[in-house]
Amino acid sequence: MTQAERKTQAELGDAKLIERQIAAMQTQLERLEYDEEKAERFAAYGGTTGEAALARFRTINEALRAEFLKELTRLNAAKAALHKALSAIGDEPVRVIMMERYMNGKTWEEIAEDNIYGLSTVYRMHQRGLRAIAAFSG
Repeated sequence: MTQAERKTQAELGDAKLIERQIAAMQTQLERLEYDEEKAERFAAYGGTTGEAALARFRTINEALRAEFLKELTRLNAAKAALHKALSAIGDEPVRVIMMERYMNGKTWEEIAEDNIYGLSTVYRMHQRGLRAIAAFSG
Protein backbone atom coordinates (compact mmCIF):
# COMPACT_ATOMS: atom_id res chain seq x y z
CA MET A 1 0.00 0.00 0.00
CA THR A 2 1.41 3.37 -0.98
CA GLN A 3 1.67 6.32 1.38
CA ALA A 4 -1.15 8.10 -0.47
CA GLU A 5 -3.38 5.03 -0.09
CA ARG A 6 -2.59 4.81 3.64
CA LYS A 7 -3.44 8.50 4.05
CA THR A 8 -6.68 8.01 2.11
CA GLN A 9 -7.63 5.02 4.26
CA ALA A 10 -6.99 7.02 7.44
CA GLU A 11 -9.17 9.87 6.15
CA LEU A 12 -11.93 7.43 5.23
CA GLY A 13 -11.74 5.85 8.67
CA ASP A 14 -12.54 9.26 10.08
CA ALA A 15 -16.00 9.02 8.49
CA LYS A 16 -17.30 6.86 11.33
CA LEU A 17 -15.83 9.27 13.84
CA ILE A 18 -17.45 12.20 12.01
CA GLU A 19 -20.84 10.45 12.17
CA ARG A 20 -20.45 9.88 15.91
CA GLN A 21 -19.39 13.48 16.44
CA ILE A 22 -22.36 14.81 14.46
CA ALA A 23 -24.74 12.68 16.54
CA ALA A 24 -23.11 13.89 19.77
CA MET A 25 -23.33 17.53 18.68
CA GLN A 26 -27.00 17.15 17.79
CA THR A 27 -27.64 15.59 21.20
CA GLN A 28 -25.84 18.48 22.88
CA LEU A 29 -27.96 21.00 20.98
CA GLU A 30 -31.13 19.21 22.06
CA ARG A 31 -29.89 19.24 25.65
CA LEU A 32 -29.24 22.98 25.48
CA GLU A 33 -32.85 23.53 24.40
CA TYR A 34 -34.10 21.34 27.25
CA ASP A 35 -31.89 23.15 29.77
CA GLU A 36 -33.21 26.49 28.55
CA GLU A 37 -36.78 25.34 29.12
CA LYS A 38 -35.87 24.33 32.67
CA ALA A 39 -34.18 27.71 33.26
CA GLU A 40 -37.30 29.51 32.02
CA ARG A 41 -39.47 27.56 34.48
CA PHE A 42 -37.03 28.43 37.28
CA ALA A 43 -37.11 32.12 36.31
CA ALA A 44 -40.90 32.12 36.43
CA TYR A 45 -40.76 31.15 40.11
CA GLY A 46 -37.56 32.95 41.06
CA GLY A 47 -38.55 36.57 40.57
CA THR A 48 -35.72 39.04 39.90
CA THR A 49 -33.04 36.54 40.91
CA GLY A 50 -34.49 33.99 38.53
CA GLU A 51 -34.59 36.50 35.69
CA ALA A 52 -30.93 37.43 36.21
CA ALA A 53 -29.97 33.75 36.29
CA LEU A 54 -31.96 33.16 33.12
CA ALA A 55 -30.21 36.05 31.36
CA ARG A 56 -26.78 34.64 32.32
CA PHE A 57 -27.87 31.17 31.27
CA ARG A 58 -29.09 32.42 27.89
CA THR A 59 -25.79 34.24 27.26
CA ILE A 60 -23.81 31.09 27.96
CA ASN A 61 -26.31 28.93 26.08
CA GLU A 62 -26.13 31.12 22.96
CA ALA A 63 -22.32 30.98 22.96
CA LEU A 64 -22.36 27.20 23.29
CA ARG A 65 -25.03 26.86 20.60
CA ALA A 66 -22.98 29.01 18.20
CA GLU A 67 -19.88 26.90 18.91
CA PHE A 68 -21.80 23.65 18.41
CA LEU A 69 -23.38 24.86 15.17
CA LYS A 70 -19.98 25.93 13.83
CA GLU A 71 -18.52 22.51 14.63
CA LEU A 72 -21.58 20.76 13.19
CA THR A 73 -21.16 22.73 9.96
CA ARG A 74 -17.50 21.72 9.78
CA LEU A 75 -18.33 18.05 10.37
CA ASN A 76 -21.09 18.07 7.76
CA ALA A 77 -18.70 19.64 5.26
CA ALA A 78 -16.14 16.91 5.97
CA LYS A 79 -18.83 14.26 5.53
CA ALA A 80 -19.92 15.83 2.22
CA ALA A 81 -16.31 15.92 0.97
CA LEU A 82 -15.92 12.26 1.87
CA HIS A 83 -19.16 11.37 0.10
CA LYS A 84 -18.02 13.31 -2.97
CA ALA A 85 -14.69 11.46 -3.04
CA LEU A 86 -16.42 8.09 -2.73
CA SER A 87 -18.97 9.03 -5.39
CA ALA A 88 -16.14 9.85 -7.80
CA ILE A 89 -15.08 6.20 -7.97
CA GLY A 90 -15.98 5.12 -11.48
CA ASP A 91 -16.11 1.37 -10.85
CA GLU A 92 -19.61 0.69 -9.47
CA PRO A 93 -18.80 -2.49 -7.46
CA VAL A 94 -15.76 -0.80 -5.92
CA ARG A 95 -17.80 2.30 -5.09
CA VAL A 96 -20.47 0.14 -3.42
CA ILE A 97 -17.85 -1.61 -1.29
CA MET A 98 -16.25 1.67 -0.27
CA MET A 99 -19.62 3.25 0.57
CA GLU A 100 -20.70 0.21 2.58
CA ARG A 101 -17.48 0.27 4.57
CA TYR A 102 -16.94 3.97 5.13
CA MET A 103 -20.43 5.46 5.05
CA ASN A 104 -22.46 2.57 6.46
CA GLY A 105 -19.81 1.11 8.79
CA LYS A 106 -20.14 -2.50 7.65
CA THR A 107 -17.40 -5.02 8.32
CA TRP A 108 -15.44 -6.58 5.47
CA GLU A 109 -17.20 -9.88 6.16
CA GLU A 110 -20.65 -8.28 5.96
CA ILE A 111 -19.73 -6.57 2.70
CA ALA A 112 -18.45 -9.83 1.20
CA GLU A 113 -21.58 -11.69 2.24
CA ASP A 114 -24.01 -8.98 1.09
CA ASN A 115 -22.36 -8.63 -2.30
CA ILE A 116 -21.59 -12.33 -2.81
CA TYR A 117 -17.82 -11.79 -3.06
CA GLY A 118 -14.99 -13.62 -1.42
CA LEU A 119 -13.21 -11.73 1.32
CA SER A 120 -9.97 -11.52 -0.68
CA THR A 121 -11.92 -10.01 -3.59
CA VAL A 122 -13.38 -7.39 -1.26
CA TYR A 123 -9.87 -6.54 -0.03
CA ARG A 124 -8.58 -6.17 -3.60
CA MET A 125 -11.54 -3.98 -4.55
CA HIS A 126 -10.88 -1.89 -1.47
CA GLN A 127 -7.30 -1.33 -2.63
CA ARG A 128 -8.60 -0.22 -6.03
CA GLY A 129 -10.99 2.14 -4.30
CA LEU A 130 -8.19 3.63 -2.20
CA ARG A 131 -6.11 4.18 -5.35
CA ALA A 132 -9.06 5.83 -7.11
CA ILE A 133 -9.73 8.18 -4.21
CA ALA A 134 -6.05 9.01 -3.82
CA ALA A 135 -5.94 9.87 -7.54
CA PHE A 136 -9.14 11.92 -7.21
CA SER A 137 -7.81 13.81 -4.18
CA GLY A 138 -4.64 14.28 -6.00
